[in-house]
Amino acid sequence: QGQAAEWKSSSDWLLTHSLYSSGLSLSTLLSHGTTKIRQVCVTGACFTYLGPYSQRVSEAIELYHGRIRWLNQGSMKVFGLVKGSRVGVIVDTSDVNCTKDRLPDLQKNLLLDSFSLSPSLPRPPNHNVPLSIKPPGVPPSSSADWLRNHGLKAKRLGLYQVLSPNAYSLLEGFVPILNKTVSSTVHEKAMVQFEWHDGTVKNVHVDLPLIYHYQKQLMSAVAVLERRVQWLSSGSRQIWGTVCEQRVVIVVDMSMMIPGFSLHIQHSLRVLLEEQLANKHSFNIIAFGSAVRAWRERLALTSPENLQEAWQWVQGLQCSGSRNTLAALRLPLEGDLNSGGLYLFTSGLPDQEIATVSSYVSECCSGRPLRLHICLLTGEETEGQTEAQTGGCPPPHHATREETAGALRELAQAGNGRFHWISETGTYQLIQPDIYPLPCWSEPHVSLCLWLLFQGMVKHLQLTPGELKQYLTQTERLLLRYMQRLQWLLSGSRRVFGAVLEREVCVLLDVSGSMAPCLGELKTKLASLIWEQLHHNTVRFSLLAFSEGVKAWRPALQEPTEEACRDAVQWAYQLNTHGGTNTLEALQTGCGFGDSVGLYLLSDGKPDSSCSLVLKETERLTTGNHITIHTVSFNCTDSSANDFLKKLAHQTGGRYHRCHDNVDALSGLLESGLSDGDEPTLPALEGDDLRRLAQEIDKLRHFRKQAQVFRFVLQ
Repeated sequence: QGQAAEWKSSSDWLLTHSLYSSGLSLSTLLSHGTTKIRQVCVTGACFTYLGPYSQRVSEAIELYHGRIRWLNQGSMKVFGLVKGSRVGVIVDTSDVNCTKDRLPDLQKNLLLDSFSLSPSLPRPPNHNVPLSIKPPGVPPSSSADWLRNHGLKAKRLGLYQVLSPNAYSLLEGFVPILNKTVSSTVHEKAMVQFEWHDGTVKNVHVDLPLIYHYQKQLMSAVAVLERRVQWLSSGSRQIWGTVCEQRVVIVVDMSMMIPGFSLHIQHSLRVLLEEQLANKHSFNIIAFGSAVRAWRERLALTSPENLQEAWQWVQGLQCSGSRNTLAALRLPLEGDLNSGGLYLFTSGLPDQEIATVSSYVSECCSGRPLRLHICLLTGEETEGQTEAQTGGCPPPHHATREETAGALRELAQAGNGRFHWISETGTYQLIQPDIYPLPCWSEPHVSLCLWLLFQGMVKHLQLTPGELKQYLTQTERLLLRYMQRLQWLLSGSRRVFGAVLEREVCVLLDVSGSMAPCLGELKTKLASLIWEQLHHNTVRFSLLAFSEGVKAWRPALQEPTEEACRDAVQWAYQLNTHGGTNTLEALQTGCGFGDSVGLYLLSDGKPDSSCSLVLKETERLTTGNHITIHTVSFNCTDSSANDFLKKLAHQTGGRYHRCHDNVDALSGLLESGLSDGDEPTLPALEGDDLRRLAQEIDKLRHFRKQAQVFRFVLQ
């Protein structure tokens, strides 16, 4: 707003704009006995006209309306007019004031423009003291060059690199004795088929110890990559990226497109001079608005004296004029910078057409060891600013932040360089929403002050080392409980049937002809279910086997006594496989055991009848009662059959279980992971219980990684 007459409280403002001070009160009017009152008729209606006094009253009313509209803008609508250079805000964060409906409005109001960064913001710590130049260290490298030496491919940790010694192509050959061409086959599932990177399918022998060792190597590699990311997110690298070239020219946007940026630009240049330019051979700094100013006419050596002199020159920079980016780029590209890096620090699109600038940069950088890197600094929106607010320069190009970032990214690609995007608060701004923490300037040794971009909204956090330590300790305990729960679900009969929760249960067993290869395993798991869950938890139960017909162990639910359980196990071990799969009749029979029974249907495929018919009839049978159907996919590889079993369970509120081929390996990984403190990588799990728990584990690991990043920033 910036006008001294308006930037006053209402009481101070009315001292000079009230009716009395303006001579518009009724007593003032009556004191002038010479005021003439005359009648004027307009379209048949008469009103009193008071001469010039009426015009002045109308102007005063419009002035008051404008003042009210101004006081209802932005944060002034909530907080009123905030005055003073040192302001403290006391926020009521009680449960009543921070309900789900009120909390978003409270957070939004606290982030309105009364507390945004402005030219009156106090300078960062040690802003005016001489530079603290760090001694030269190991020459930095870009992420592309770093990954060539430390990436998965360089360490031979790619999946195809690990599997290639045990991968075999499908072979075909002519057998004279058979007089025909035959193809190789895999004996008793000794290998698994795996799609290769070239699109072919290979038979791969999976060595579990090798895979486990590979997973531990991957965890170590991930730790190295995370340290690299944390290093890139610290210091001046979070703004400029890694300055790798030995000859560097910094081109700084000092236009008036977004006022109040000079402090941020100076601080960004300071950390760059202190941390990265000491490793370089020579450098120069160019500032541009409508005019172009250079610190030196030619590149200067990066001696401590030159760096200090450059910082003193930077402190005198002020924002002015428009954004003549093309003229600023021409100065080094057509000057003495034939090789090295050109770093453009800007807050928006250039005055010129972006296509023209990109063509020029592409022509200058082609065939030369020269790269243009762009650092985009965005802040408050500039749409709607007047020429007075931008120092008399024309308004900028109309473009959203995403459009600006896309255009400047293409410009960086034209110059064979990299693109960085940050905001005025130091927060990473990326196209995909996520959380990217960076430190603020306020007392980092006391607590961690973070601006976070979370799902499109900026949030401010202040964390102490004790809070972070407590959170990581509690989440570590919770992760251990999750792992123990996962290991428990994969043990015993729960691996097949899940955890039996009902007090009355009927188990429906598919003994059709397709179940013959796994009938022995089924009998073993069923016996484990009877003794481990039904007998131990006192669950009334019955068994029902179905193929073309239905055969029940008992016509009614039985108490889980030792005698009944032994008889049930003996009955199960006498079952044989034959015929089709009459799932519908089995469900109809199972629903006759009671109105609150839990049915556990175990099958390896689709029913003989229509799947839609079974679903429709099951819905009719379970409507109006408390019957719940849980389904178990036992050695079923048909995706459509698994989808049917999943729908059958979910339409009655039941759970879908699936026996995975990799649960043995997963159980081994869990045992070893729990013993040595590692976090094993979880495969894709489709059963409802296992899938939901695995998703919660992944979410918890993600939160822990973020907390560890916060802790690293604090340290």
